[in-house]
Amino acid sequence: MASSSSRSRVLNPSPEDGSLLRYQSIHVSEHIWDDREHPILRVRRGHFIHAGMEGVPVEIIPHLTVAGFAGVAQLASIPIDRQLITALVERWRPETHTFHMPHGECAITLQDIAIQMGLRIDGRPVIAPTGGDRAQIVEDLLGIRPPNSAFMGSSLKLTWLDEHFSHVWLHNQNLIQLTRFARAYILRLIGGFMLADHSSSRVPVRYLPLLEDLEITGQYSWGSAALAFLYRELCMSTNIDRSGIGGLTPLVMLWAWDRFPFLSPGDPPYTQNDLFYGARGKTANNWESKFRGVLEHWDRRLDWVVSNEPQIGLLSSNSEYMRWYHTHTRRWMSRDAAVFALLVRIDRSSK
Repeated sequence: MASSSSRSRVLNPSPEDGSLLRYQSIHVSEHIWDDREHPILRVRRGHFIHAGMEGVPVEIIPHLTVAGFAGVAQLASIPIDRQLITALVERWRPETHTFHMPHGECAITLQDIAIQMGLRIDGRPVIAPTGGDRAQIVEDLLGIRPPNSAFMGSSLKLTWLDEHFSHVWLHNQNLIQLTRFARAYILRLIGGFMLADHSSSRVPVRYLPLLEDLEITGQYSWGSAALAFLYRELCMSTNIDRSGIGGLTPLVMLWAWDRFPFLSPGDPPYTQNDLFYGARGKTANNWESKFRGVLEHWDRRLDWVVSNEPQIGLLSSNSEYMRWYHTHTRRWMSRDAAVFALLVRIDRSSK
């Protein structure tokens, strides 16, 4: 019979080598192991008003297509599986920016965001200019000057955009107005969906100048910006004290459905529809100059691509990577899982 000390050692979820998981003491998995209450995460998204219509207003779809937002706009109101999002956050490790699964690490990539959300992953970096007269910027590009009450700091309230830009069909013969409505819709996508922060109720005005010429807007790498923001949200949401998550959370769900098909609800019926982080601090910075080195590194990213034969199926537990992984990752999420693993091990050893 196993001694008390050996049972304690077997049921210790900590990795043999603790040098990698440096933030374990504040990671949500600590709560789970200690059987403490851990609520389902609240997914932060803005409320979109489509003026009685479902989906994207058809009048501005051509503009959204040119700007590169038509695909992601179709997913703005997709129902979210909060339980699935929460379960995946529990396995996300901010130290490695990967999900730690029993079979190894996996992550959401630029390929995933390009395919699942239709966002561009190459092109100009999304560097929003700071400074300037916020009300004047809005008036110049949206045609209406908002009052001071429409702002919260340097951000514009999404409710103000909903109030003034939800009747697009009244202007379907006016190209200038349609362009303004498209800009307002993209702003709502950015602030309430793609880059939704803890409030999901406002959007930084600094993004609006990037929407002045929608053809140029379509040249920006919005996919990489949204993925970087999502990584940040995933990292922060692993903190024991966090109760919500922002960013492009539908991507997490769609990625899981694609990579783990048994989680997918199945294909939907055919329809005709099938045919910067850094807001705080200084308000005027030349970010392109400040991050020139990082941008140059990004432009040369293809030089560091490592090519190898794809791995079909699961890696052997005796492979070099899995031996390293098992000594550096957390063994189990809960005590029940640990007990089950121990019983399986005992059963196998008795045969």
